[in-house]
Amino acid sequence: MSSRQKLLCANLAALLLLGGCYTPSPPDVAEFRSIAINIENKTFEGGIEVQIKKKIRDEFIFDGRLSVARGENGADLRLCGQITSYVEGKRVGEPYVTIGGIFTVRDLRNNRVLWENKIIKGSSVAPTNREAKRGALTNLARSVVKETLGG
Repeated sequence: MSSRQKLLCANLAALLLLGGCYTPSPPDVAEFRSIAINIENKTFEGGIEVQIKKKIRDEFIFDGRLSVARGENGADLRLCGQITSYVEGKRVGEPYVTIGGIFTVRDLRNNRVLWENKIIKGSSVAPTNREAKRGALTNLARSVVKETLGG
């Protein structure tokens, strides 16, 4: 192999290795103080939007970086979500629940979208349906908050 071919192979290998390292930068939430949460239910599971909104609110409060506004007035950010799937079943004899939705976060001060149309799911397997649902709600809420806060 000629030195030119070796150089080309080395450059190609470096490009392939470094190309896989890029990730889009998460939003910098340090400039924001509060978030409003709006969740819609597009499933047949009644009241799931109330439960997931409460879980998301609790996760933001636990994290402490953003306060949760009662409405959009005075909020810096707005999290909008649509719960689009609710699945219950059994895996190896134990109940499981998976809840999924599409979420968007908008900067209300500058009227710009920070991220949009992210599909986020939460799942859980537990001894009872109630525990599996609670676990799926918690996992979904944590994933939404993690995405909002940048990882």
